Amino acid sequence: MRELLDHLRADQLTFTLFNYTGSAALRERIGTLLAVQNAVVVEDTTASGEPTDFGVLHDGGRVLEMATVGELRDRCDVRTAIDGTRPPQVFEELDGETTTARSKSRREMVRISREFEQRAWREREGRLVSGFQELSRLSVSPRTRHVYDRLAGTGVDVTVVGYPDVDLPDPPFSVVEDAAGDLRDYWFLFYDGGGADDRKATLVAEETEPGSFTGFWTVDPETVDDLFDLVREAYPDLV
Repeated sequence: MRELLDHLRADQLTFTLFNYTGSAALRERIGTLLAVQNAVVVEDTTASGEPTDFGVLHDGGRVLEMATVGELRDRCDVRTAIDGTRPPQVFEELDGETTTARSKSRREMVRISREFEQRAWREREGRLVSGFQELSRLSVSPRTRHVYDRLAGTGVDVTVVGYPDVDLPDPPFSVVEDAAGDLRDYWFLFYDGGGADDRKATLVAEETEPGSFTGFWTVDPETVDDLFDLVREAYPDLV
């Protein structure tokens, strides 16, 4: 999954905030707002210390757009970019279809996964691949097992991936055992939309600390297709 995270990270833009004088709380809100639209915020200073509270969106050395902290503060109505719920447009270069997930809890990861599983449920077709780290996460959660039993029953081609720490009795879906534990640190979900571009979705995150995940999710059709291609190359048993 490292290759997929690197692929997504390569498309991430940077907003450099110069000579910031605001509060830590506002800095966090700005960071969250831009993360929802796949940009990372870094701070820097100029030799003169001027101008204050001014930022530049850039891709390496290429300047794309500029904004003041005041302009960003007015746009800090932060929401999650899933199923048509979009934050306010901050920059034209940011389409909001790919989101940077920073330090997400297990509970938040479940919520995001449920949103994408609902896409597959509504389409009742297509390919869904979900990584659970350990297969026991399915067996200890009757609700999750019920979700995946139902999905498989609708006609969705479901594959579940995880370290084989338990046996799953009579699964109606395919199970790929990650016996070597190579994928044990990753939470992922890939749905190809069942032929519908507007239903495609992918989530890829790494457990960087116990119970804390960092990564990306996207509903951009071209990005989802690219990630499926990468999975086919790196992990042909999954798709």
